[in-house]
Amino acid sequence: MRNYTGVIAILLALIFSGTAMEASENNSLLRITDEEIVVDTGRFVAVIDRTTGMIERAHLAGSDFELVCQGGGFTLFYPEFEVADANGSYKATWTRAPGYAGTTDLTVTIPLDDPDLAVVHVEWTTIWMKVSWTYRFLRDAPDFVVDTQREILRTAVYTNAQQCVMFTNDMDDSYLVGYDGGIVWTRRNRNGTFPWSTCMQHSIFSAIDEGLGTRYPAMVWYDQGTNTTGGVLATWVSPNQRESISYHGGHGGGQSSGVCEGQWNWFGKSDNESLFLRAGTKYGMRLIYYLNYGSVDRFDRFNQNLFNEAHYDLRISEDYWAASWGGRSDRAAKYSWHYPQATNNAISTQELFRNRAIGLPRSQNGTMDPQLFDLSVKAVIGDKEIELAPMRTTDESEAVHAFARTVARGDTMTGEVGWEVEGLRHAMRYTLYGDSDQLVVNGDISLMQDEVAVEDLFVELAFSPRVTSAVPIGKHAWDFRSWDAVYGLVGIALHRTTGIDTVVQVGRSLRLILEKPAADAESVWRYGFTLFPHLRNAVERVEDIPPVHHKSARTYREYYTTLPGLEERTDFGIQPDPRVWAIRADVDSLRRTMTVALYADPGIYPVRLFFSGETVGAVYRDGRRLPKEDWTFDRAAGVLEVRSYWSGRTVLDMEFGTESAVETSLAEPKPSAFTLFPNAPNPFNNATIIRYDLPEPACVNLSIYTLLGQRIRTLVDGHREAGSHAATWDGRDERGFDAASGIYLVRVEARKEGGAEVFIRLRKTVLLR
Repeated sequence: MRNYTGVIAILLALIFSGTAMEASENNSLLRITDEEIVVDTGRFVAVIDRTTGMIERAHLAGSDFELVCQGGGFTLFYPEFEVADANGSYKATWTRAPGYAGTTDLTVTIPLDDPDLAVVHVEWTTIWMKVSWTYRFLRDAPDFVVDTQREILRTAVYTNAQQCVMFTNDMDDSYLVGYDGGIVWTRRNRNGTFPWSTCMQHSIFSAIDEGLGTRYPAMVWYDQGTNTTGGVLATWVSPNQRESISYHGGHGGGQSSGVCEGQWNWFGKSDNESLFLRAGTKYGMRLIYYLNYGSVDRFDRFNQNLFNEAHYDLRISEDYWAASWGGRSDRAAKYSWHYPQATNNAISTQELFRNRAIGLPRSQNGTMDPQLFDLSVKAVIGDKEIELAPMRTTDESEAVHAFARTVARGDTMTGEVGWEVEGLRHAMRYTLYGDSDQLVVNGDISLMQDEVAVEDLFVELAFSPRVTSAVPIGKHAWDFRSWDAVYGLVGIALHRTTGIDTVVQVGRSLRLILEKPAADAESVWRYGFTLFPHLRNAVERVEDIPPVHHKSARTYREYYTTLPGLEERTDFGIQPDPRVWAIRADVDSLRRTMTVALYADPGIYPVRLFFSGETVGAVYRDGRRLPKEDWTFDRAAGVLEVRSYWSGRTVLDMEFGTESAVETSLAEPKPSAFTLFPNAPNPFNNATIIRYDLPEPACVNLSIYTLLGQRIRTLVDGHREAGSHAATWDGRDERGFDAASGIYLVRVEARKEGGAEVFIRLRKTVLLR
């Protein structure tokens, strides 16, 4: 690859073939006025309102059929949130932009505008939250890309934090991608195939994380009369989202609203969500919107062509954890939330349409029931059962609670809510520790007036229809179990109870009867227990539960997307990144080269590409050969990482090496350096091979450790000659028991014989059961 002028010219011709005439007649995809930006890709026309930054309407070329609703303040791109107050009101409520309470600053800029590619960037800043999104349009494409990010500016309880998608209700059918990675039919000619009209919710990334997906999570609508399809899918979300983001499909507001609604709900919440977010928290996602003629099958092929199941990287999830009072008020009681709440990667106290649910966040599957049980606290006074943690009714004048607050001390957070009912004062608290997956629940109940005759007080756990069994595992300790389509067994174990006299099962509920205060003590009833969420393995004994101060590392699979122009080839791919957009790729098999055209936002960061069965000998950027320190190629993983300062459009060219050269390098008779290679396979579920090189004889110790530094298995401990060596780990510990799924460290220590020099190397491996 000596002269790149011709190569780049050929590439650009390939990228924009068939559009040169259009480009010469119209040098831009955009028509800009003071009020709006009109985008004409040749496939569809979209109108961006410059006062809101949102797409107000869009329709396919040659058709008057409008896919996007203009009514009721709804738009195609709809960043919704509210800021709740402990008194049941709102400090800020999203309205049709830019009408937040408080200072609002909206900017719309155009970083790129050329004949075939346009980029529009919007920043929407309030005193509470900064929301940014970037639209990317390509000529003659049936889709456009939106990358969006939110940054919390003020610590507060945020509710209803959704990214909404609105289509006209004239669409006949709706679909989404289900747990099994396939298309699920949710509506046929406006008749829902799932409960409560045409809505369905589940955890959209569950199947992908489990390796079951063959498509990206998506929602899609189809109109039979015009043979028109509109859809949206997500290819990337921030790591603090991957554990629990969920999807709501169907339509909002009923048939009369004229709106089909899809919601991408942050942190796995739904309409009744409330989440304590700290200032500085950032989260985002990449959405691809699709507008085209043809059936849903055509959209499905488009989705599958993006998804490169042949390659992925395992990532450690960021663990956003928080506990606080939770507050969303609504006329409909099922949407209100005035109850303690807690969230981390293992447990969420919020579930679809439920006010007192304890649920595993990635296991929502579209009913109004909690994942395992509803939690409530009741008193028996005379012949009446009194709810001591009431939810709001439809009477908005009714007080919901007496107080609500968030308490943070060191590495703990507590959400506390209190009620005053029938002469009793009840305070309930949910507490999370930064180093724990478990949720601690406690509360106290006291008399506000002496004449209240309390016969019984109890905490009631009402089983969800999903619960298959509730099994006692110790004194006042139980394990609640359910079956999930992806995970199999899911459960929550209740243990470490305090203040409980007896536990009785009444129908499909468990009652924890509180101990009566001593005769000479103040009239205060106190209770407490700890909830341990778990997956796949039933808890049979209390001793099976890990310590409260223990947190498992969680991972997710970040799949590479296929490259545009090479959709049929899963041996190549690019890592999803909201800053990078692959425009076109081409492979020259004879010259053993590959060219990728990119658009990359300004900044210094790595671009990662995947090549199966290849080695990379050289990398060029815009015709200039990059020095070796600017790129690395991991042959075992097949990943090329190019780190550079990016500033818009660029072209990368790769020269592939030859297999014979690789074989020669691997056939060296004696290693020249001490090396620990990546184990293979990685991740693994049965066994993995660990290879290492010794340039001279040494005393070797090869062991497996947890991320907390606990050694669980020694594979090699003794003298080894110079050369290449291998050891196999079968995923068991020293006792022969299966190690739990998770991330482990492979550690090799080699001490030269006759000397004190020691070499130590570490690598990560992932065990997936």
